[in-house]
Amino acid sequence: MDSDNNQGGFLVKSSLKMLGSQYCLSIFNIFCFMYLLRVLTHVEIASIAIFEILTSIYGFSELGLNSVMIKFCPSGLKTDGDSYKAYGLIKLTILVQGVVLFCMVGITYFFAAFISYQFLKTDIYAWAVIIISPGAALTILFSTLRGIAKVGEMYSLIARWIFLAGFLKQSIAISCYLVYGFKGYIIGLTVSSIIPVVGISISIRNLIFNPSPLSPFWKTLRYSFPLYIRSFMRYGFKEFDQPLIGLLSNPEILAIYSVARRFINYLNQIIEFFSMPIMMRSLSLIDAPIDNIQVFAKETMRYLFYLLIPACICFALASPWLMAVYGGYKYFSGWPILSLLAISQLLYSFSSMISIYVFALKSPKFILILEGAIGLCNYCFSPLFITLIGIYGVIFGQMIGFIVGIIVATYMLRPKHNIRIQWSELRILIMPLLISIAVVLSGMYLCFNLWLIPFYFVLAAILYLISFCNKLNESDWKYIRSITPEKLSPIIEYLYRR
Repeated sequence: MDSDNNQGGFLVKSSLKMLGSQYCLSIFNIFCFMYLLRVLTHVEIASIAIFEILTSIYGFSELGLNSVMIKFCPSGLKTDGDSYKAYGLIKLTILVQGVVLFCMVGITYFFAAFISYQFLKTDIYAWAVIIISPGAALTILFSTLRGIAKVGEMYSLIARWIFLAGFLKQSIAISCYLVYGFKGYIIGLTVSSIIPVVGISISIRNLIFNPSPLSPFWKTLRYSFPLYIRSFMRYGFKEFDQPLIGLLSNPEILAIYSVARRFINYLNQIIEFFSMPIMMRSLSLIDAPIDNIQVFAKETMRYLFYLLIPACICFALASPWLMAVYGGYKYFSGWPILSLLAISQLLYSFSSMISIYVFALKSPKFILILEGAIGLCNYCFSPLFITLIGIYGVIFGQMIGFIVGIIVATYMLRPKHNIRIQWSELRILIMPLLISIAVVLSGMYLCFNLWLIPFYFVLAAILYLISFCNKLNESDWKYIRSITPEKLSPIIEYLYRR
């Protein structure tokens, strides 16, 4: 039990390192974009959204090898006999992705004018597409290098480079904008993407540069093919929304949606930074006794949902204030989009947590079936709904996909591991959330003032903590103490004695 608690503490501390790094960066990025959204036009903001769209499409360059690497390398690096195989798989992943990315950038150059016209309804921004494509490729390569660092459990290194990458990107890009205008900003985005790739490569050179031979390409690719199909399906519920809106709407709508989506990216960071260490732990437990797996899954999902559910609801309630402060009244009309997206991510958090244990199953067909079901729902329902009810149809398509994902994952895990979401455990949140929601909505209804709204949320948070802590039992407090970093212990003790 002690070892489990120590492992739980390591997971939380690792997650908090990355989450803290990301949120320090997010605060910096918020101020950067508050400036950019006020000085750039809707079309120029939509051009920046193309950077994100290309980045998501370039993600297909990994051919499923990243998932194979994450699945087998954590245990392989710790086993003397398998370490050479793990090193060879890492080298193969980098080599293949580098070659495919080079080809994809070349194709983008050739179709730059076409891409500009499809998303911006004009081809005069073809130059921007040409400039940002290498930056998008480098961003994907940096993500793969972070994945290599994750399999080596270098969480402090990841946290440091996540912050440096984001800080340098906006600092250099905005500096170039002040000198050369919008074209300078686009150039700065690409140039700044080089530094983190070089920096993290040097830090993990022992994992990349070693005498081990490359893994056999065709054999590995045959195994990774279902996982590659999985990435295509995953694209359906992770990235399909922006390209779909860009193709079927106008640049102004794409700009407003991309602004709302930036806040959802911050929310997703909470989900993903906690889920990655949990995934690594679940992979090591898959051959353990079923009781150990069930206890680990129950505890992690229970306490993470105590964090994720209030976070999603907070984003939904704060959406009018966030859009007004972040983008100005030019983007205020997008607050219902942000609110619905936050509710959608609540369903995504449930689907994401339970799918971790499906991924840990040894056969790749399980995760392919699960994420295939979610992705196909998005590919089918999102285009249908957007033609019927406009931009909100994309979000409702996502919601249907996530609900289907929860049902499918529960069905797949029940025969062998009987892992499921303990819905009854979430009743503890009902009263604290109702009190907090009532406080925020009452305050915003009586006096919608941008300066007063943060105080409504502070008061709601205090009442939430008081009500929530009163409902925790002694075993809850014992577990919370066991996984809490030492620096946060005084806060936990104060809440416990209160």
